[in-house]
Amino acid sequence: MIPGPIQEQWLQTLEQHPERQLRHKLGHRTDEGDKMCCLGQLGLLAGICEWHMKTLKTIPLHLVNILYDFKSVGLYSGSGRSKDFAFPALSKLNDSGKTWPEIAAIVRANPDHYFTHAV
Repeated sequence: MIPGPIQEQWLQTLEQHPERQLRHKLGHRTDEGDKMCCLGQLGLLAGICEWHMKTLKTIPLHLVNILYDFKSVGLYSGSGRSKDFAFPALSKLNDSGKTWPEIAAIVRANPDHYFTHAV
């Protein structure tokens, strides 16, 4: 599977802007700039997340919709789990210390395990 334009833009952003990475939160605005987890960055690029004051949240703001919203950008789940659990979820990779470029490399090497379809 070849990532679609939104997915490719997301992967390039992860590779080019590791300084934006935040752990354990979807996103937070700081004096140093906007910080977010890898899924928050994807949601922002895809238009399924937006800033509410200093916090990044999914649109609409209902927790139940997180699964659907992230599936709409080709992920298997809101946590970015892999197809067959052979690889750690994207949220786990982000929060356990992998850098954005490392996460992008894992996804590029295994796109079928993270994306259901190109978007």
